[in-house]
Amino acid sequence: MRRTHPIRGYFGLNGSGKSWAMVHDAIPDLEAGRPCLSTVRILDYTNPRRCELTQETCDDWEAHTSVDMEGRPVGHGHPHPLWIPLTEWSQVLEFKGGPVL
Repeated sequence: MRRTHPIRGYFGLNGSGKSWAMVHDAIPDLEAGRPCLSTVRILDYTNPRRCELTQETCDDWEAHTSVDMEGRPVGHGHPHPLWIPLTEWSQVLEFKGGPVL
């Protein structure tokens, strides 16, 4: 039902699932080969693995070097190949062909 509208708003308390719902709604676009511009990191769900990017290409390099209370690496998942990190408002004006989260 949510995908029937071109512009959708997601509202709720912290931790209520807004980001999850947005990413869930974007999956059909990713499956169709359309890129997704998003502030939310979209993981490669077809090939889940730890992030393999370099310091120059990863959007969150600190996660590669962070450790938990026991000293184990925390890291994060490898991004989906069609995910484009949204870092500047000008990207929204220029982006075409997929959802903006």
